[in-house]
Amino acid sequence: MNIFMWVVTAISLVAVILNIKKKIACFYLFAVANMAWAIIDYREGLIAQSVLFAIYFVLSIYGLYEWRKDKKNKDAKEAKEI
Repeated sequence: MNIFMWVVTAISLVAVILNIKKKIACFYLFAVANMAWAIIDYREGLIAQSVLFAIYFVLSIYGLYEWRKDKKNKDAKEAKEI
């Protein structure tokens, strides 16, 4: 495993920790890590796994969108209550 793969592994682990702590930053890190894994796997000839990580990338972007949308709605609801 080369240094790039170790870095992507570390990013993935940090993203999991942030996800456990319910931090929105996890989606940014997951997006980076998933795209990196998709590229690594594609270069290694692991096409199915590359496609899987590309799907995970799309899901991380969707998760980021939903989280931000929910936060906006929650903030707007709290502003109305004041």
